Amino acid sequence: MLLGIVSDTHANLAAIQEVGRCFQAAAVDQVLHLGDDYLDTLFFEAVQLKVLGVPGLYCPEYRDPQIPNRRIEILLGVKILMTHTREASRFDQPGDLDPAKAAAEVDIVLFGHTHVPQITEKKGVLWVNPGHLKAHDGRGYPHSYALMHLAPPRVDVKIVALAGGKTLLEGVFTLQR
Repeated sequence: MLLGIVSDTHANLAAIQEVGRCFQAAAVDQVLHLGDDYLDTLFFEAVQLKVLGVPGLYCPEYRDPQIPNRRIEILLGVKILMTHTREASRFDQPGDLDPAKAAAEVDIVLFGHTHVPQITEKKGVLWVNPGHLKAHDGRGYPHSYALMHLAPPRVDVKIVALAGGKTLLEGVFTLQR
């Protein structure tokens, strides 16, 4: 199963459309959107991509108890935590999962918020931040997204620069559970 992962799209329609084309060309099975802006998920749906999302801290949906701020999805038997932040936030709603605690129960944690692409493994859990697609970002990282191939127990992940398609980070991991 091939996952396309994005975060911090911040309504940058041009970048969202380009990533959508990349995901279609790669034959992505599922898009995972990690917030900011939650409604940007609609652009992926509009081009016939299946998408699951969580809102970012400053999205109005983060305060809507009907929309989960964090979610655990099971894909091919792999437990994946989707969250905008790596840690609990003062904006969390009652009952929101604490990412640090939930990480002990999952195989993969997908997060955003920092706009910094990252692939790390901690205590047998794979942590991935796909970077950002924000139009004007002063943090020095290019627009990027992640592609994750799930073939349990193997997981191949790479973070790709939107401009030029260069691989920024990549790794192959064996799930511990």
